[in-house]
Amino acid sequence: MLVTAIALPTVARADQPKGLAAASYGIAGAELGLVGAIAIHELTPSTPGKGVGLAVNFLPVVVGIGTGVMGETLDLDARPPLGMHGAVIGALPLMAFGAAFDGRDATSGARFGVASVTLGVLGAAGGAYLGATRIETTTEAVATIVAPFVGAFGGALTFAVVHFFDDEGPSSTGRLLRYAGAGMLLGTVGSMIYAFPDRGESSSMMASPLVTRTHDTTVLSVGGVF
Repeated sequence: MLVTAIALPTVARADQPKGLAAASYGIAGAELGLVGAIAIHELTPSTPGKGVGLAVNFLPVVVGIGTGVMGETLDLDARPPLGMHGAVIGALPLMAFGAAFDGRDATSGARFGVASVTLGVLGAAGGAYLGATRIETTTEAVATIVAPFVGAFGGALTFAVVHFFDDEGPSSTGRLLRYAGAGMLLGTVGSMIYAFPDRGESSSMMASPLVTRTHDTTVLSVGGVF
């Protein structure tokens, strides 16, 4: 319900930068395409032919490009897909930590349970809010697209190195989730800090309702508009 509500497109706001709709709808479409590709592979009773399988594997690319072009061409509001993307990068790392915690006694070291679901929902809600309200430029959008997944890759690479020298340690799946989740969480937090309004300004200005920011312009309003 939350993601569906966030994903509803609306007319772009007047100050929306060029390219932001393409980036936001592109990544949201690619993420939906990836979910669709995984669902097709997992839910299809028989193995698809090579041609069909290849087409399904490229589904995220095709959907991502198509939705990105659609968003920019129709000049759609970038906030809904940014909220959806925020929900994804907010939920995944926390869900990974939760799965490792739930599966601490399992053979694989990972299992979905109360902790993974609870943390995933909290991460999705927080990420959706920050994505829809804090990302204002194309550069910030690209940062939130790249940084979390680079962090997850770095965490997985670290896991591979550690596991190579300590293959008798904790269960590999649970350990992988912890390392990848930590890397993705660092990337997500870092990109959100970068996208936070008034970065570099004093905290008093950030908290003051008298100060507003329109991209790189700060407007001070005291008893009226100046």
